[in-house]
Amino acid sequence: EGWMMDKEESLKSKESLADNMEAVRKKFENLLTSLAANKGRLDSINNLAGEIIKEGSSQTDKVKRRQQEINRRWENLNKLKLDKEKSLEGASSIEMFKSTCDELQEWIKDKKETLA
Repeated sequence: EGWMMDKEESLKSKESLADNMEAVRKKFENLLTSLAANKGRLDSINNLAGEIIKEGSSQTDKVKRRQQEINRRWENLNKLKLDKEKSLEGASSIEMFKSTCDELQEWIKDKKETLA
């Protein structure tokens, strides 16, 4: 659960996309890898919780609550991941637009100099 809290904070951070888009993208890719690698842990928790509940343990209610909390956090993590992904896509489009404008501006400058 501590791992999930750390990743939630990472996804909520508002890094300056304009200054270092490539570093932000790389950090996000690492986070995606980490999420995928830890999906198996979530599956194991759910399987184990299911077994405990099926056996009718005296701790069934406690296990259910804990399982629900972990699954809620996982769902929130995935929602934050999608939000960050959209944010990066938008920033990437803006970055491409700025680059195209810079290239056009340079071209116009060259043509002005040629005509002068």
